[in-house]
Amino acid sequence: METTVCKLCLETVTNSICADCLLVGVKKWLQSKAREDLLLELQEKHDKIKELTNSSQNGIVCIKCRNWITEAVCPCCYLREIYLWLSEINTKIAQEFEELFNFDFYHHHSFTQLTLMESIAGKSVLRNQFIPVIISQHREKFDENICEICGNVADSLTNVNGEFICENCKDEI
Repeated sequence: METTVCKLCLETVTNSICADCLLVGVKKWLQSKAREDLLLELQEKHDKIKELTNSSQNGIVCIKCRNWITEAVCPCCYLREIYLWLSEINTKIAQEFEELFNFDFYHHHSFTQLTLMESIAGKSVLRNQFIPVIISQHREKFDENICEICGNVADSLTNVNGEFICENCKDEI
């Protein structure tokens, strides 16, 4: 069994709403606030988040649009990045955004969030380029203590390249 892990918070993506679906909602909200002036900059921020969280090795199906997505980013992190961007522009609008698009991103990432971009001397600098993590179920121990190479019963086994083997077989390798 495999699961997708967010490249920003390194937690399992349990709510797989794609960044594109989230963007649609944010755009509609900005338009309702008569802030069309921010749409181009929002699109640029969105594209950057997608680029930096892209994972060609795995993907997940969006529960809203049913499209296959390759971004390894949870909705919480995506919306937090948009919130941080908005808070640099206007704290009032950022506060309204947080109230409406609340995935509890502010508290959820108070210690674990690794901000996508940071401003250094007025210039955006990349801070985070994680390789996506894939978690798989692997046996940690073998209850019967039977070597998977020689078939003998052993007091203890060691995991070597995914096989549980006895000390004699380990020494021969």
